[in-house]
Amino acid sequence: MSIRCTQANSRPNRAARPRASHASRYPLIRAYSTDRDQMVFPGGPRASLSYHNSNALVRGGDRSIVLQKTSFINEAGHCVVVRMMVHGGPIDIVVLGAPGPRDDIADVIRIRRWLRCSLQ
Repeated sequence: MSIRCTQANSRPNRAARPRASHASRYPLIRAYSTDRDQMVFPGGPRASLSYHNSNALVRGGDRSIVLQKTSFINEAGHCVVVRMMVHGGPIDIVVLGAPGPRDDIADVIRIRRWLRCSLQ
């Protein structure tokens, strides 16, 4: 099940869901997109880089998220694509055009709350 919405320019919206479906087939992509943070050692054990997930839901420990991608593109503004489990089934949520950097995550929280109440 997915929520579909329309907007004046639907080009970014049409591309988001197939990419999420394709990416979900790869366990490593799913794992990296839902890790809170990662430490990598590009130059050996003495040179380390720390990466932190930009999605506040993932950083906060939301284990229902199985795949996600946050981004900013000029055509759509702040965006997030999230595949999460709701009542045992996968739900894809695509939020485009959020006015601020945290508004996309706030929209996902509201949609998730609505879905959990509505799909019982």
